[in-house]
Amino acid sequence: RDMHSMIAQSMETVLESDLANDYRVLSKLFGHWKESGSASKATKLALKIGLSLEAIGLPHQSLIIYRESLDMWKSPEKNEYADETLGGVTKDLLDQLQPDDLELLIGLNVSLGRCFTNIMDPKESIKAYQTALNIIHRAPSSAHIADRSIIFPVFSGLFIALRFSLNDDFVYEQGLVRMFLRETKLHNDPIHFSRALAMQSEMMARHGRFEVALDIKSQMVLLYDVHEQTSRMSRAYGSDRCGQCIAQSALWHLRLGDSNRSLEVCKQVLVDLLPCMDPQNIHNAFLMLYPVIWVMKDNGMAIRAKEAFEKFVVKNFETLLDERGFTSDRQLHEPILMLLTLSGIDSSTEHLERCIAWALDAKSDRFDSEINFATASVGRNANSITAEICLLLATNPNTPKQNKRALFEKGYELASGSVELTRPKESIRGMINAFHQAKPVYDALEELHVHLSEDSHNRRTSCGF
Repeated sequence: RDMHSMIAQSMETVLESDLANDYRVLSKLFGHWKESGSASKATKLALKIGLSLEAIGLPHQSLIIYRESLDMWKSPEKNEYADETLGGVTKDLLDQLQPDDLELLIGLNVSLGRCFTNIMDPKESIKAYQTALNIIHRAPSSAHIADRSIIFPVFSGLFIALRFSLNDDFVYEQGLVRMFLRETKLHNDPIHFSRALAMQSEMMARHGRFEVALDIKSQMVLLYDVHEQTSRMSRAYGSDRCGQCIAQSALWHLRLGDSNRSLEVCKQVLVDLLPCMDPQNIHNAFLMLYPVIWVMKDNGMAIRAKEAFEKFVVKNFETLLDERGFTSDRQLHEPILMLLTLSGIDSSTEHLERCIAWALDAKSDRFDSEINFATASVGRNANSITAEICLLLATNPNTPKQNKRALFEKGYELASGSVELTRPKESIRGMINAFHQAKPVYDALEELHVHLSEDSHNRRTSCGF
């Protein structure tokens, strides 16, 4: 261990500045600190390396190094006193931790929660965030942590994790938001308080209180400056949650019947906000554009929406992330571009054939429940995109007749499921914006279903059946 410690110290001394952010070099340094048994040194490095890996679209690799670092805080022996609600850390260790080490342990669990969210694993995400909360509540030294903002991403992360399920516990949501608002107001930093306001605004919109949501958003905008705050916001919360709140408000205005104001918000996102944000943060760009592109498409601007999506999301993904890069929204890039193209212009024969092949491929056109829940909370659920592609292809006069019924049947099935997922329920309002996106697609396919049934009946009658 002493040898590894000496090597690590030597590497830190001679590490050239141009290599100081190279995660491959830092990984070797991490290995030496890990073998030396220095959990504090290894964790500081793990958090830095993990962020570097996340930035280039490698969250799974980040999880590996976070977990390796977290294991150093656990007892090497199977310990009956290890508390799983504390991430496997013993209560004795927690009692002995100094504030600096406690911050590192909390930071590790927050980073784990963020990564699990990014790979669409809500169960593990919630578990990691809850562990961070348990640690700060039960560690004696937590009272001496100077910067209380270390816990703020936990509130934000738990709230985001609710997108992965049909949450009907409005009381829990309200309590989470209320606690976050109180803590951030006491902290007196506009970065965090504006994030809390954005969270409250989104909560109100999710429960159909759009006027209230817009009033709260207006309060947030008074504190938010994209030029000064977007980088800090993204460092603290993984992406610019205030900018995303503004983008979502385009849908809220639409629900209130104000299409002009809705389109103004779309323009604000494209012209004033997105160009100021980190182009490498692809998931942030996706969440900024996802509500906006549907407003634009429904107002005859599908091609402009496609161009923006290509510019800020697709091309940046291809050029700025590692070749192994992953973002949870990557699986939606192709169908979104496909739908916007089909909605905006007459497709070439080659493009039409490619769309039909994709839509009829059973492996590529259905999305799992996590991505459907997550996307429904910010605009429309993923399966409704495929359903509308099927609708447009089934009604396209250039689509081969032998493909039309199969396209209709798939689209009808997916649209029915989308409407059922997003429709208002007895206890909650459902996913209102997503429902209003899915319902017209379902209605059009239902009408087509009636016509196809009548045609089939007429053919049987004419044949003497």
